[in-house]
Parts: sequence; structure tokens; C-alpha cells
Amino acid sequence: YQRRVRGGAGDCYIILGTWWLQQEYGWKAVVLWAAVPCVVLCFILPFADESLKFLTISRQEERARAVLAKIARWNGVEMCPGELKGVEETQRGSISDMFAPGYTRTSISLIIGMCTVTFLYMGNVFASPYLISYGYCDDNVSPASTCYFTKEDLVYTLIICISEFVAVPLFALLSEWLGRIRAVNVLTACLLIVLISCVICFGKVVLVIELFLTRTFATASLLLLYIYTPEFYPTFVRSTSFGFVVLFSNVGGACGIVTVYAVGLQEGWGYMFWIFIGVAVVSCFTTLFFDVETLGKRLEDNRAGEEEDNRDGEEEEDVRGNLKRLEKCSEDEDES
Repeated sequence: YQRRVRGGAGDCYIILGTWWLQQEYGWKAVVLWAAVPCVVLCFILPFADESLKFLTISRQEERARAVLAKIARWNGVEMCPGELKGVEETQRGSISDMFAPGYTRTSISLIIGMCTVTFLYMGNVFASPYLISYGYCDDNVSPASTCYFTKEDLVYTLIICISEFVAVPLFALLSEWLGRIRAVNVLTACLLIVLISCVICFGKVVLVIELFLTRTFATASLLLLYIYTPEFYPTFVRSTSFGFVVLFSNVGGACGIVTVYAVGLQEGWGYMFWIFIGVAVVSCFTTLFFDVETLGKRLEDNRAGEEEDNRDGEEEEDVRGNLKRLEKCSEDEDES
């Protein structure tokens, strides 16, 4: 939730600054404007506290208690009584654990799904200014001719950015109402339908609505994938698997940006939309392979179920062994 709100606010910050600075001072001023948050972050990071998990595992209990006391004070509550203990991890997951029996199909589906949805999201982000400024029907728009926005173009672009905020309640409602898997299936299907409609040029207003819906469904799908991924994996491999899946999310986003410039600007927007449709088809098909619904389950349920199955198998083998021993004893008695 907070990530998407920050993303929408960041888009508005960049668009407003770019629209004014580009026309008045040129692209160098735009680069400096984009660097302002990084400079501010450099002054904020020294005041950030260390991770509680790191402090407890490294036996820095006093610093850990100080951090907890600060958190309690900022939230206006009293520090809970008790003893602070750090539990060292005896088993650390690896990437190979993501492809263990029972996880392989969903892991591959998550990688492809995250890659394709981010592809469509970033493609929408970078293609929208060009499409709004010059229209979908005008092919072969050179990058140099897109340096200036009118006020109307700015308003349309901000409207599309508002979709980041609309996607948050949409994601929350669908994920709780339909469950994680059905919700992402519905959202990717809607994303595909909207992209198919983009192939036909209905005018600028309709195009803005289509771009708004495309980013809304793409953002909500990404939120669901970000939630479903850590919920699916057991604790010992959760961080590793989530980081590995997000890596392919970045790859998909980079490919989407390249497609906008290499295909949309050079070959025509129609070719770009057909590529987007193909990627959306892959995304829809991939999400059908999610086989474990995580809504309403504890994070340990998947792993606990696997361990329970293993215990059941061991008990079954013990029963079979006892039966064989009983049969052998019966045979020995008959022979005697």
C-alpha cells in the first residue's frame, strides 16, 4: 500500500518538475530535479536505526531495546514487558529451494508473471507522455519533438498517474473478496482486454481512459504478486525467493522501456501495442498455474502442511513394517 502511494506521489513530483523545468531551463535542470530526493535521502539514512533482527542475532540487546523503546514512544504506547531474545537461523534457504517438489510450477509462474506485468506497467509509464502529446494515430514520432507538453497534456498525464491511487483499494477489495489467485486472474484478464481495445484509435479522450485503466490493472496486479510471493514460500526461503522474483520484475520493466523507444517511437505505436497484447496473453496464461491459495492462511501453513505430509508418510511406512513383521511371526508360528 505505502509503496504504491509513494510511487504515485513520485510520478506527480517528476511530471510537474519536468513540465516546468524542461521548458525553462532544459534537460540538465530536469536531471538535477530528479536527483533532489537522492540528496535528501543521504541526510536521512544516518538517522535510521539498525534492523532489530540484526541487533538481536549479533547480541546487541541494549541497542535493540533502545530501538524498541523509540518505536513505542513514537506510537504513543508503553514498552511491553518481557525478555528480548534473538533466535539464530539454523536453516537458510537458497534459490534451489524455490524449485523443490511442490514449488517448481508456481515459482516459474511467479517469475514470468512478475516479469510480464512489470513490462506492461513500465511500458505504460514511458509510452503515455508520447501517446498523449501526439496521439496514437501519429506514427514515427521522433524523441526530439516530444520535449514540450501543453497544459492539457499535463492534466491528462496527471489523471493517468492518479490510477496508482485507484489501484490500491481495487487490489485490497479483490484480494479479500476473491482471494489472491482469482483476483490476479481477473486483473490480468482485464489488462488484456483494455490493451486489445488500444489497437483501435478512438480519439484522445478514450486513449487517456485506456491508459488510465491499463496502469490501474497493472498496478493492482503487481500489488497482488508482491503480496502472494512471500505468502507462498515457507519462512526459511521467503526472503531469498522474494528477492529472486523481484529481480525478474526489474528485467521486465527494463524490457518494457526499451520496447517503447525501440518499437513505439521507431516503428509505430500499433506494433508496440501488439507486443503489449502478446505479453499480456502470457501474463494471463501464467497466472492460471498458481495452485496454492494463501488468503486466510498463516505464513507457516504451507511448510507445516509439507512436514505433516512427510510425517504421515513415515507413519505409513512404520505401519507397513509392523504388518510385515507380524506376518513373518505368524509364518514362523505356523512352521513351528
